Amino acid sequence: AAQTREKLLAYVTRSIHDEIDPANMLMAAATATARAMSSEGCKIYQVSASGDRTQSAEYGAATEADTVVEKLLDQSAESGEPVMFADAGRHLMVAATTYRKQINGAISLTRNLSDGGWTADDVALAQEIATQIAIAIEQIEYHAKLEKLSRTDELTGLLNRRAFFEELEARIGRDRVTTSAGALFFVDLDNFKMVNDVHGHHRGDEALIAVANILTDNTRPGDLVSRFGGDEFALWFDRTDENSAAPRALELLEASKQLVEFSGDEIKQLGFSVGIAVWAPGSGESETGLTGRADEAMYEIKKGSKGGYVLAAPYDPKEATAPKEASA
Repeated sequence: AAQTREKLLAYVTRSIHDEIDPANMLMAAATATARAMSSEGCKIYQVSASGDRTQSAEYGAATEADTVVEKLLDQSAESGEPVMFADAGRHLMVAATTYRKQINGAISLTRNLSDGGWTADDVALAQEIATQIAIAIEQIEYHAKLEKLSRTDELTGLLNRRAFFEELEARIGRDRVTTSAGALFFVDLDNFKMVNDVHGHHRGDEALIAVANILTDNTRPGDLVSRFGGDEFALWFDRTDENSAAPRALELLEASKQLVEFSGDEIKQLGFSVGIAVWAPGSGESETGLTGRADEAMYEIKKGSKGGYVLAAPYDPKEATAPKEASA
């Protein structure tokens, strides 16, 4: 029996580690576990540090209701062993997965009582499989943390420049998913250097976090918010044309008045300058052309009065393809 368990455990472990994509790891684990345990169905859950439970993978026939699983998970976490429940001709087994003495997930397995239900050897194997799945869950969560760090700004939690342009390319690139107009906003802080000079860099960081909150509060699900670095930010508004871009800019400028408390000077107060370029589906404009127009609009407002916005002229394919005059 021990040799059989060892072979089945090796099969499950190999199935998990042979899956290169972390996103598919738990599905491979559920499939292999169900087969190794001769189970009708297998579900794998992840449990966060705060105790929130989410189903991450499912294979085969449905197991018991999640409320039953949750109750058994609590019992398994308390006892440190798999627990079982028989009902309606089925035998359910739930085993908590533990990594460094912390519950990070669970597996639930179902078998027909007509097939004999779960044996002591089955319970022992489930316990060993749970240990391997706990390690897999930890690897997946670690990978997710690394992925998030590679795509986000450390201070504000917003998308970084690289991730923003990757997402923008998906919206308006060759294989775009956006079929309606959208607007690119470049947001630059006015008089930010004075915040650091007068109040120190810690206060400057607090101001940047406040900016991130303002920008996030004034966007919708599906829009993009990014910090490029320093005092430069960018937004992408889905479903936004020339008529709706201006009101959005005014809303941002109004919200930016909250930043006055961070200002380093009563006259030269901390605020926003906004450059906007609207992208039209079917225009053929590239990401480079769009960002160039937004950047020019930003330059125009910054060299003027600041504290306002400039909306770039609509994209003109003729101007984009016309040769530039050589400088004297």
